[in-house]
Amino acid sequence: MILSIHMKHIGMRTTKTGIGIFLSIFLSPLIVQTPLYAAIACMMSIQTSVKGSIVTGLTRIKGTILGGIIGYLFTAFLMPNNALICALGAVCTIYLCILLKMKEEVAIATVTFLSINLGTIESALIYHSIHRVIDNSVGVFIGICVNYFLARPNHAKDVIKTLEAISLDIDKFLNYKILKKKKVNFDIENLESLISTLEKTHTNYVISTDYENIEDNINVEEDENSIKNLIILCRELYFHIQSIMHLERKLFLSNFNYRNLKELYPGDNINWELDDVKSPVFNYHLSKILSRHSQLNTTLVKIGIEIDNDKPEE
Repeated sequence: MILSIHMKHIGMRTTKTGIGIFLSIFLSPLIVQTPLYAAIACMMSIQTSVKGSIVTGLTRIKGTILGGIIGYLFTAFLMPNNALICALGAVCTIYLCILLKMKEEVAIATVTFLSINLGTIESALIYHSIHRVIDNSVGVFIGICVNYFLARPNHAKDVIKTLEAISLDIDKFLNYKILKKKKVNFDIENLESLISTLEKTHTNYVISTDYENIEDNINVEEDENSIKNLIILCRELYFHIQSIMHLERKLFLSNFNYRNLKELYPGDNINWELDDVKSPVFNYHLSKILSRHSQLNTTLVKIGIEIDNDKPEE
């Protein structure tokens, strides 16, 4: 039996993480005392957005400074490599983080404390403690620089691409369910996944606006409210499509929807029995899909994206 293995391509974030770790270790003889800490800090700092990298990086630096101070004090004035002292120091570190409203820094502050109190110290304790902070700071700096200068995330473009994919998926539904084209496949779960991706991507765009690459032909900033409205509109489209997908008995097409479909697909054969009284639920949902799909495409054109719904993927 021959096994076929589908290999996913390596993502840009993974590639940037590898480059960042390489730089952290490669530069270690010049700046860093322990490349392990720099590499870990760099890896943690490369997030899906530049702003996320900066926030994560600053969180790590603050936690490292606090953990370094506590580690130095406990090791210098109490006792290193002692189970009880180590436990008390960890509790003290966590308590101070909470007291100073640094909950995000708890983990890295505690790890830094433990690395000093339990680590092998070959140099002066103060020098060792300071270098824990330097090692982490260098790793954070490298991670932020790599994320900013190397293929900086463009969430504005991702929002538009996802909206375009949603529009094409809705067109697939119309070709599959209404025009009854046998070669067209439609998966409602894929549409739901696209809408979820749109919501996440839009959130990333909003929090990263100051660091984004925005193409000149995409007016996302000017149409921010339009994007929010389109997300709501996409959810409504999903609801109406899902409602039609659950209808199983024989359906009839209203004359109103027939005219709208002929206007949208003038070259296609719409093979339906027409009746304005029968199938009111089906025709209600279909009319909403047609109007909202048109609204979606009109807004995308306004933003700067041309949608070609004439040839859905088969």
